[in-house]
Amino acid sequence: MFSVMIDGIVPSVNKYYRHTRDGRHYISQEGKAFKERLGWMARAKKVECTDQPVELVFIWYCKKGCRGGDIDNRLKVILDALEGIVYKNDKQVVKITAQKVLNAGVDGARIEVVIS
Repeated sequence: MFSVMIDGIVPSVNKYYRHTRDGRHYISQEGKAFKERLGWMARAKKVECTDQPVELVFIWYCKKGCRGGDIDNRLKVILDALEGIVYKNDKQVVKITAQKVLNAGVDGARIEVVIS
């Protein structure tokens, strides 16, 4: 099991990916930095990449007055960022539980991710 608390704003899928004029897709600099940060968090917890099915619990705590955007945009970014670090492919995710907690009384945006 892997659990991590991510402080700050997770980039939305619209900022994580970029597109060229000829239709190719790539991960933005902001996206690469986020994926690297999440990777270091996983390595610090001695997480090994699995090829087994995984379940994910995603809780997004928003501070008072936070609109924060769509929960699914943040979820897709985290799923993609953990690929190759916690699991080999995000096709291995068999269950997702997602929750957005508004006015959570935190000092900034915070996302908790639990993978089992």
